[in-house]
Amino acid sequence: MEQHTDGDAFEIKVAAAHWGILLTHFKGLHHKYETGPVQQSVITTDQQHVIVGAVGDDYALVMTMNRNALPLLALNKFRETAALLHKEIY
Repeated sequence: MEQHTDGDAFEIKVAAAHWGILLTHFKGLHHKYETGPVQQSVITTDQQHVIVGAVGDDYALVMTMNRNALPLLALNKFRETAALLHKEIY
């Protein structure tokens, strides 16, 4: 697992694992609602925005940012990064 954080490295590993579990749950929803597979999800809390998305079938990418960040701009960079990771891994 690769990571970059300005905070506690262990905390980011735990958070990434939890966001990955949530992504797995979201990916299973398309069977129930016929929406097609989930690729990314943007989640906003009181303190931050989180983008979590699949990189192939086996990996997830998680990006957390301050609440005053612009999540749609970040989503474009997230998608570019996920595509590069997919190319490297697969």
